[in-house]
Amino acid sequence: MPAFGLQIKDVFSKLPQINGYQGRYYSMKIIKLILIFSFAAIWLIPAAGCKDDFMQRLYRKTPKPEYTRDDPGEWAGMEDDHIPVVTFYPDREPDIVVRVNLQNPTAIHYIEKIGIMDEKRNDLVCKEFRSVDKIFEAQFYSANIPGNKKNLKVYAKCSLHDLWTDKFEKP
Repeated sequence: MPAFGLQIKDVFSKLPQINGYQGRYYSMKIIKLILIFSFAAIWLIPAAGCKDDFMQRLYRKTPKPEYTRDDPGEWAGMEDDHIPVVTFYPDREPDIVVRVNLQNPTAIHYIEKIGIMDEKRNDLVCKEFRSVDKIFEAQFYSANIPGNKKNLKVYAKCSLHDLWTDKFEKP
């Protein structure tokens, strides 16, 4: 006998008989319905009430292919932590430094990748990061970026908050 003094079979055996059947059959039906409605209620929680990052990721209202400072979508208020910042150093190599100032990265919330892409979303240069990294900075050579490409974007891919982009103009 378990420590709490009552086994599951004892509960079902004490249920009244219904139409000649023991209450076990109907009790199992009721338990199944309770479980189904419980899981349904969990999945129907609106995103507005979910402040937790995991819950926000589950209950996105408007997933977009990319987010920008001007259009952060459902991630409003997180722009400063996710927008990639480009700095050019003409007197040194590598001459392009892209940095993301993510505050308090964790094993589940970090920058996965920083890079520069063309208008067709093809990577021209990129650097990947791991969840244990704390500084998200990529250095690139401008010689690796074709001069004939237009509409280039610098991007940062966050593990929780998707792809963040900004315009990139080669000096």
